[in-house]
Amino acid sequence: MTQLLVTTSLHVLAHTGLQGPFSTPGTPLSSLRAGLDRVDFVDDAQLAAPGDPRLPILLPVSSELQADRLRALRTRHAMALLIAVTDDVSGHLTYQAIRSGANVVFNLAIPEERQIDLLLARCRAHGSPDADSTGAGRPAFRLCVLPDGSPVRPPAPADGAPLRSSAPADGARSALAPRPDGYDAALLRMLCTSATVSEIARRNYCSERSMYRRIRKLYDAFGVSGRSELHARAAELGLIDAPGGPVRRAG
Repeated sequence: MTQLLVTTSLHVLAHTGLQGPFSTPGTPLSSLRAGLDRVDFVDDAQLAAPGDPRLPILLPVSSELQADRLRALRTRHAMALLIAVTDDVSGHLTYQAIRSGANVVFNLAIPEERQIDLLLARCRAHGSPDADSTGAGRPAFRLCVLPDGSPVRPPAPADGAPLRSSAPADGARSALAPRPDGYDAALLRMLCTSATVSEIARRNYCSERSMYRRIRKLYDAFGVSGRSELHARAAELGLIDAPGGPVRRAG
């Protein structure tokens, strides 16, 4: 199970495959750790747990398999800050990491001083309420997913008070459901495939940052937090015929 925590510190998640380099004195990752307030190590199962990770996530990318794992995580969480850690002289792994959806690459093969400054700045920007132009009016904290603990539960009602659900009835939910057309329909269709956000942005001739904002607006319209939820919601509403199927036009 995962736990949601309110935090304002410089806190990141790192794959357990990076625990050794983080803990070894004199390594680039140990130097990076000195600039962080907290690092929690998570494994593949914990990264696949339900939830919306709002913390930066560091993942090793030293093989095609690890690049595929990064791609799968990007598919589930379009807005996550994913940092690929490579040891790459040729540039091939860096290219693979970016193609798989990494926002930032931390390359152990080049001097770390400048990299660390840039990476810490990116992590701070990710945690800032002003980092996203769509975040006007949001409180100055982020919800983040931790690898252990119990799920946060809503407060119990007062004695004798009936339990009420905030979810609308099925009929009301369908009536209020968005009916994408044009650009949104095409974006929904692409998000229901394995294409990365980088590839989707290139197909639409826009930056990844602009595409992330557009995707977040689409998530908000459907009331979901990730691509898998979006896919399930679109199928539930009959907007796609099958997984990866075409999006039906409104009207």
